[in-house]
Amino acid sequence: MRLLESHENTKATFVGHWFRTGDKYVQDQDGYFWHAGRADDLFKVNGLWLSPAEVESALIAHPAVLEAAVIARDDDAGLTKPAAYIVTKPEFTPSAKLARDLQAWVGDRIAATSAPGGSSFSPKCPKPLPENSSASSCAKDRRIPAGRNARRNLQNTA
Repeated sequence: MRLLESHENTKATFVGHWFRTGDKYVQDQDGYFWHAGRADDLFKVNGLWLSPAEVESALIAHPAVLEAAVIARDDDAGLTKPAAYIVTKPEFTPSAKLARDLQAWVGDRIAATSAPGGSSFSPKCPKPLPENSSASSCAKDRRIPAGRNARRNLQNTA
């Protein structure tokens, strides 16, 4: 339901004169604030909130990764775990070893519980295109996280 179509949802976003956007931030040891996604984009892993964008950023920092999208997926025990869809750079070959290396890479940079347990290699990650644009006008290597719409598309097809 859209916010403007629901009076109660609209009222809930205001606290006094402040408007709560749903954006989440983390503060680093130097006092700087970093955008960590949106409240409606986060999911819990082992009781802690996880931002898919944070995991995607860690993945695309790896030399083998061109693009990445992270979604929540329930494992065999019914526990929510991050799952990654990864596009490798042309000079790298997707493999089980690379998936393990990427899991360790993310675990070293964020937390072991944030590392995607189920990684799937894909020829491309879905991305919504801006209105009135063509795929050829979009840069191929943007080095940015997949984005909320792409993750929702993946979640709906998973």
